Amino acid sequence: MKVFNMKKWHLGICILVYISGYWTPLLAQHPDWVEPIDSDYILWSDTLIKVIVPSLVKGGDPKKSAGTGKIKISNAFGTKLSTTDLTIRFAALNAVTSAFDIPPNKNIPLLIRDLNTLGGVSIYYTYKFKADTNAVKAFERALKRWRCATLINYKIQDSAVITNLTNASKIEFKDLGSGVLTTLAATTNTPYIPCIDTPLIAAYRRRFSIQFNSNSAINWHTSIAMPATLPANTYDLESRATHELGHAHLLNHSNNIEDLMYWTDSFPPYIYRRDIMPNDLAGGLFIVTQSSTLIPSTTLCSSPMQPIVLADCNNTSGTKDFLIDYSSEIVISPNPASGSIFIKLDENIFTFSSNIRLQLYNSISQPIIEEWINTNNEKLDITGLSPGFYYLQFFQENRLIGQKSLIKL
Repeated sequence: MKVFNMKKWHLGICILVYISGYWTPLLAQHPDWVEPIDSDYILWSDTLIKVIVPSLVKGGDPKKSAGTGKIKISNAFGTKLSTTDLTIRFAALNAVTSAFDIPPNKNIPLLIRDLNTLGGVSIYYTYKFKADTNAVKAFERALKRWRCATLINYKIQDSAVITNLTNASKIEFKDLGSGVLTTLAATTNTPYIPCIDTPLIAAYRRRFSIQFNSNSAINWHTSIAMPATLPANTYDLESRATHELGHAHLLNHSNNIEDLMYWTDSFPPYIYRRDIMPNDLAGGLFIVTQSSTLIPSTTLCSSPMQPIVLADCNNTSGTKDFLIDYSSEIVISPNPASGSIFIKLDENIFTFSSNIRLQLYNSISQPIIEEWINTNNEKLDITGLSPGFYYLQFFQENRLIGQKSLIKL
């Protein structure tokens, strides 16, 4: 959540914040608006209103949250809009205390916890989804992308080995209908469990469910290839999975059109949205950091999520042992970057004869660059790369010893 200041126009006004990506169905040029709950007003004077920009808003519609746009102030005498936009990079889902019948109503952080005693959340496939091996591969490419970007501790396990399915998350095919307003996929985060009774300062999500539309009118493209056009009524499952996993990161929609979490695929580019963009990454990292550090382990809040080891991010089904992980001794700067980057290796560990090989991968795990590192401050030109998320792996004698993420602007 962010706090912003605004000069007061007239006594008795309220602040309404432009919603993140929802429009009236028939009047596409008219934005919908959302209103903060009463407790989100921090200061109210004759010259200044200070308000927390809400994620969960008055009325409690979980699909609505504040997004980049104008501020509207209104009362019985009329309305005024701000002359500039308020920029909202991402919408981190909140819970409200009314969900637990604890007045007065206020927004509280929503967390991901260690619910499988492995540091995070177990994910399982239903039989129908698991039977489609190409759909599984597309989903797991999307999951690897998020794991490597944010270190989210999500592991895929067979439902038969999960001791408590109540705390496990499900991936499935389900008929979500067809037609003009077809829902291609949907994510639900439920239920919300309060962390501490008095005072109630946070809640955690027990599980999520991602459903991909199995209606006969919908066809899923599951290949790693990205042809320029797809057949009619065919949609890219990997793109949808990457977006829905953003919701599983407790992120709501954005109305910044370049974002992965943009609210609609009705406007180009909509065929493929496989990349985690800078705003999405900032949101995902915010949730992971908050979930692993905000509240210590308590009997009422389970244990904090434990981020995965970066070198293990491509292994979605368990923990892979490495002899040593040197990720923390490797520095990439600048990051994000648009031209060249410098790869600095700790001189106390690496020498010019260390035989370190790097490989740079794009967001769908395709190798783009491979070269040997010859100095402790190697320069790498990335000018020709497309904007988006990349990651670098470092090898010594074919053994993975470290991994770093990179954002190309």
